[in-house]
Amino acid sequence: MQTGLMIFVGSSVVPLTFAAVAIALFAFWFFLNRERDVQPSTDEDLVSLSTTLHESSTEFDLPDFPDFLQRVAPHFQQGFGEREISRLASAAKQLPHEREAKFEFQVVFQNVLTPLQIRLFKDDASSIGVYFFTSKPLMELFDREMEGFFAERNM
Repeated sequence: MQTGLMIFVGSSVVPLTFAAVAIALFAFWFFLNRERDVQPSTDEDLVSLSTTLHESSTEFDLPDFPDFLQRVAPHFQQGFGEREISRLASAAKQLPHEREAKFEFQVVFQNVLTPLQIRLFKDDASSIGVYFFTSKPLMELFDREMEGFFAERNM
């Protein structure tokens, strides 16, 4: 007689092996941890964000934009890393002239869950306008980091 976990399927008994249990647990974990679809913001959402969030903005040469994002990423405990930087850098490169793209993130900054909205606007082939909308402390960090970033590059 075989020992172990057994499940009943219809009128049959099927042995459940360790590998099957591991695969099932992995599939369940993967399902729970997949990236969730984010609903696009409505105009009303954006207006309400503008009244509660603070803005920090500038224009970057396209090659400098990912470098700046890499510079600020270590300040986040969660929600803004390589995947988000790659997504934003790719969008900046591919954005058509005179178009805007909007991104929303929930980040952990100074151990607090903080909204971060980033708008990109391309009005020049070699640069991108970047607008950060977020909490006041994070906005102030962006301002300080931009000042340092441009000073280091003599811009």
